[in-house]
Amino acid sequence: MTATEWPARVWGRIAVATGLFGCAMLLAERSPACVHALAPVDIFTARATSQILDWLGMDAQRELATLTHPGGFSYQIVMPCTGLLPAALLAAAILCAGASLRARVWAAALGALAVLVLNLVRLVSLFYIGVRHPEAFGFAHSVLWQGVTLVFPIAFFLGWKRRGVASSA
Repeated sequence: MTATEWPARVWGRIAVATGLFGCAMLLAERSPACVHALAPVDIFTARATSQILDWLGMDAQRELATLTHPGGFSYQIVMPCTGLLPAALLAAAILCAGASLRARVWAAALGALAVLVLNLVRLVSLFYIGVRHPEAFGFAHSVLWQGVTLVFPIAFFLGWKRRGVASSA
């Protein structure tokens, strides 16, 4: 077995951990108490997005987790829009993988940060598209960025594994 091959038990551990965590997050997303408790994450994400839009010269007003352009376009950032779920799932997969604890912690932190930064790029681009090309917003939101949001964490995980940092656990 090479350094980048893992036994079935490691893959099983990854599948169980991410599956359970994903289910828990989906259930939490539907719980009014959890939605209320996690609202500050929505607001923080909207505040960061608004700040980036301001730096880029795009006029956006923010009220709590809703961003609005004077031309009428607006969107509300809710928990699935924060990037927290794919970042946490990536971190969970890496933390359960075969590698030294130090390598897993660094990769999990770097991967989660990369997903959250990519999500801010997504939110900024979606606001721009919504203002400048509203007819393309649906495609960009539901197809393009959904695909990127799914593929990026998987690619990060597999790239980390392929680098040989991860060894049998």
